[in-house]
Amino acid sequence: GQYLWHRDRFILEPSLEEVPHLTGHLRIGDGTEDEWFVVYLLRKLSLQRDDVSCRVVDADGELLLIEAALATPRWVSPTNAENRCWIRKGLVHLLPKPQAGEPVQLSRREGLLRLRASGEETIAR
Repeated sequence: GQYLWHRDRFILEPSLEEVPHLTGHLRIGDGTEDEWFVVYLLRKLSLQRDDVSCRVVDADGELLLIEAALATPRWVSPTNAENRCWIRKGLVHLLPKPQAGEPVQLSRREGLLRLRASGEETIAR
């Protein structure tokens, strides 16, 4: 069946900045269901391909961390959350908190490198 988008359809475009990747754009208006449908699509994509890692970010920040705020570790904050929450192999992963001497914020490249090097220890539970 066809999904009926609330405002605009989801668009994926290639980007070659920093780390080659796909960037998605979606204007949701009042239809937050569209955000969750995109999460569903990205999860399915990550289940189909072992080399796919996805982040979902909206105007407020990392969508999955915001929606799971009550279950998110206390150390997670808007200043250190960027590039720490990923969907990989159908599961949500949260990269560990910054250690002393490490930068508080991770670049996309560094987040992906850490995610790929991690095992099951980063799966959010």
